[in-house]
Amino acid sequence: MRKVAAVIVAVAALGVAAQSASADVPNPDYQVINYGPVKDFTCRTGPLYGVYGQYGAWGYFIDGCTVRLACPSTNFNSTCLVYAQSSISAESGAPRVTQNARLRAIRGSDNAVVWFRDHSCAGNGTCSNTDSVRITRGNYASVQCNGVRAPESVFNRASNTCTISMRYEQ
Repeated sequence: MRKVAAVIVAVAALGVAAQSASADVPNPDYQVINYGPVKDFTCRTGPLYGVYGQYGAWGYFIDGCTVRLACPSTNFNSTCLVYAQSSISAESGAPRVTQNARLRAIRGSDNAVVWFRDHSCAGNGTCSNTDSVRITRGNYASVQCNGVRAPESVFNRASNTCTISMRYEQ
């Protein structure tokens, strides 16, 4: 736990925030879309004001959400291609925002994280992250995102969106 806290502080010092999955919002909106050999799973937080300085954030920390999909064990090919996309958007559109996103490959037999990669973005009002990985059948991939919005003299809220797309053949 101390190592996680040290990483959060180090990332926050670079002007971005990080979080563990336990900090996800309790009630994001979920959407699942099947396109034959492609499945998309999206979570979106409602507009949130955030908490100033939470987890060492440079502004108002906006909780995120996590999505996870499996590469079916019945997959015709031995692997699935996973695409991750995440974004943060502020309601007023003008304030600076940042977002962190983590793509994980998870072993199906014991739920151990065997690989992960982090991406961050910054922008005025909105920014987005993309990534991809190939996993073997019977395993999982997940995407988690969270963000930060700039302090303002007027109330403003922001929303995080995380999407994972799994491409496979059956």
